[in-house]
Amino acid sequence: MMIIVSDNACTGLGVDLVGLDFIQRYCEAIDMSGTIHCFGIPPRLGRDHSLDQVTTTAPNDQGLLLELIWRGTSYAGAAARLGCTPELRRLALDILSWQKLKTRLPSLLPLGTKVAHKTGTGSRGYMDAGITFKDDRPLCILTAYTEHVPVALADGTPGFVAAYQLIGRMARLCWDTLGAGA
Repeated sequence: MMIIVSDNACTGLGVDLVGLDFIQRYCEAIDMSGTIHCFGIPPRLGRDHSLDQVTTTAPNDQGLLLELIWRGTSYAGAAARLGCTPELRRLALDILSWQKLKTRLPSLLPLGTKVAHKTGTGSRGYMDAGITFKDDRPLCILTAYTEHVPVALADGTPGFVAAYQLIGRMARLCWDTLGAGA
């Protein structure tokens, strides 16, 4: 549930079971240097909080993690880096592809396109990071993060809608550009 619907209660339980320090050391060990874990369940803060008050990650870190998961499904060396088997990597991709929140990366892709992704919503912005597949082959990894999205745009469009649409258009541009010759 922490993956497919971003259930923070499940995330908090997972963090309690594994330990926040262990998760932080693991991220550092696989070179996710822009990821800092502060909490299992994020605190409720206003839109103008500082980043040192919350768990943070970087688009590059999420892209790296997705690439290591994907490469580890076939390459033993990549599997060893994350410390899990190719079978567990395939399970991770399957679970990421079960994501129920499809209003961001997959929103403008052809119906049935496999996208193994994880959304995120914070008081400062909206995120989605995933692998888009075409014909069961990875087409691209895209990590899209927004920050300081206004509540509404000047034309009245809700800010979250504009952020979701922008992320969807980015994914579609990748699909059209990279998938045309594939």
